[in-house]
Amino acid sequence: MSESRPARLVHLAEKDVWAGAAGAAVYLPREWDRDGFIHLSSIDQVLTPANRFYHGRDDLIALVLDAHYLGSAVVWEPGTDTDELFPHLYSALPADSVLGAVPFPPRPDGGFVLPPALVRAVRSPLGG
Repeated sequence: MSESRPARLVHLAEKDVWAGAAGAAVYLPREWDRDGFIHLSSIDQVLTPANRFYHGRDDLIALVLDAHYLGSAVVWEPGTDTDELFPHLYSALPADSVLGAVPFPPRPDGGFVLPPALVRAVRSPLGG
């Protein structure tokens, strides 16, 4: 990846965990205790973890994040079994950084494609 970093990042969240954080100042996924960071992706990367780790899951939403709110807590590191750099957030996710939540349903075969609403939300100057 080039030195240029995207202004919008994506986090695949479980609908019920995100809903349980409603009104809170910060969000932590279930994986926080195990991993110690929050998995993020650029729009160009999000299908890799979706299809690799979440195949067939119908309980996901894609949170569109303003990377500027996350600052230096985002570290770009190699993903699982790849040298490709993925953004990892080493802090709780501030609610103010979430620009929108987009449904992220699987196809009938369990795989994922980019929802047009997610592409629009990431590319929109306002994120939504």
